[in-house]
Amino acid sequence: MFYDTTELATDEIYLKLLSTNLGNRRDSIPPSYNFIIKKKEDMSEIGQCTFRVGHSKHNDYSGNIGYTIYERYRGNNYAQKTCSLLFKLAANHSMKYLYICCSPENNASVCICKRLGGEFLGEYDIPSWHPLYDYDKKKVLRYIFKKLS
Repeated sequence: MFYDTTELATDEIYLKLLSTNLGNRRDSIPPSYNFIIKKKEDMSEIGQCTFRVGHSKHNDYSGNIGYTIYERYRGNNYAQKTCSLLFKLAANHSMKYLYICCSPENNASVCICKRLGGEFLGEYDIPSWHPLYDYDKKKVLRYIFKKLS
């Protein structure tokens, strides 16, 4: 079910696999990969990301990709480069599309989704059963990506 991820790298960054999770079918939580984003130049940790495999009602609000770039490393297109690497992993899983979701006030992620060629699907209310709801997140913007290779 999980693929080799050692090739998820650019000339600047690479994704170091931290863990995999089989998910929970009963709660509609998909299997996932969790990575540390590392800078090749000095091996520093610059952020983290998650790739959730497949589609579920959970991903409708969390997206297939989640990421954070630590503040001191922002502004270098690392999030965009990370997403491009994860698109390759999605293609390996034969996914035809994936979602990236973000908070309406997260302008940086909105710009990343646009630069990556995402199609805006709309703003959605997060249902009370979703874990994001407990973190005081009430709305999410959803983008779909159909070109994954």
